[in-house]
Amino acid sequence: MNPMENILPDDPRLTAYALNEMEPAERAAFESLLQHDAAARAVVAEIGAAAGALDLALAHEPLPAVAAPGRRADGREVSANPARRRAPLLRFPQLYYVTAGLAAASFAVVFVVRQSTELAESPVVRHVAAENRVPAPPPSAAADRASATEREAGERKMMARAVRAEMPMVADGASAPDRFFATAESTTSTFPLRVGRESYAQVRDQLRRGLRPARETVHVAEMINAFNYTWPAPGVGEDFALLLEETAAPWAPGHRLVRVGLKALGDAGAQRASGAQVRVDFNPVRVRAWRLIGFERDGAEVGVQGAARETLRGGDSVTALYEVIAADATAGEVDPTMLTLTLTYRDPGSGAERRRAQRFEGTGAAFAGASEDMKFVAAVAAFGLALRESRQQPALSFSTIADWALAGAATDPMRVEFATLMRAVGE
Repeated sequence: MNPMENILPDDPRLTAYALNEMEPAERAAFESLLQHDAAARAVVAEIGAAAGALDLALAHEPLPAVAAPGRRADGREVSANPARRRAPLLRFPQLYYVTAGLAAASFAVVFVVRQSTELAESPVVRHVAAENRVPAPPPSAAADRASATEREAGERKMMARAVRAEMPMVADGASAPDRFFATAESTTSTFPLRVGRESYAQVRDQLRRGLRPARETVHVAEMINAFNYTWPAPGVGEDFALLLEETAAPWAPGHRLVRVGLKALGDAGAQRASGAQVRVDFNPVRVRAWRLIGFERDGAEVGVQGAARETLRGGDSVTALYEVIAADATAGEVDPTMLTLTLTYRDPGSGAERRRAQRFEGTGAAFAGASEDMKFVAAVAAFGLALRESRQQPALSFSTIADWALAGAATDPMRVEFATLMRAVGE
């Protein structure tokens, strides 16, 4: 392949790449093309979101009734076996071309993921459903409806599993960490409040020895949380300082990064807030898709399942980083909220449950104007994902990542050293 080749909007390789249908050698060659084509990388992300939306919409399609064996008015036989009518959906080519069409359209207009009820009414989904719908049964088949409906429900579950298996971009978090979730699929995210620091020490040690860190030692959230950051002043009587900051994603034009953090106040190790849990609720009017970066160790469906409640002491803190794909603005929309951060915990003194919520609208700021902390967090995240060879992250040079880190290092010797070690990996 020519490394300077332009990828056309209807190129079937975009869909094949997103759905993991390429042979390893072809995939590696195509990835080299994607490095130089930001628009094509955006389309790959669109395909993942579109595939998830299509899967969700099919799951909400009403169950049709199934007729007993008989004949239509024109004399053709009507089968009572729904598998014969549903079979086309289980074959890959139809799914491939539906998704490929969405990929081509995304070059001209942004594919807007809406609530699942809206998706179920989309022309594509209604067309697919109509093509595979079994006609309503005649009155004489009423006795067969219960068993037919039971068979249909079982086959729908099998179909959902088959469609999901065709879409590695939206596979379970255990096999695809850091993947994007469409807000039509999930609007709520959680993350652990206690994060280790072991990965940073291991990665730094290997880098100091001139070695590229082994992939299994790299855990991005642990690396991010190994450093100290500046926290906003808390309100009077507050037990936690909450932090929300947003900027452009330097590796993906049009995407946004949101840094979410909290720090327990009080004397180090002394104040105790039990039952603490945080959640982030994205507004689907403003956010089309999101991903939580770097919590690879924390179970399947990272960022979606409820995180365990934790006991935090004074000085404990955690920082999480989200990448967000904005939704198209629609005339008449008035809610500017991007997300709402909610913290629940038990008061250290009274033991009563307390709840604190903070809305965040976002500023649309450019990466160049981000805080030093945000620049450094973004660099550490990009560096860790590059070391892990994440399929969700565009290829970046270590020199470029190191530049971001140095821009956010200021005079902190720990940050300066790590930025220098980043640059050395690419030399």
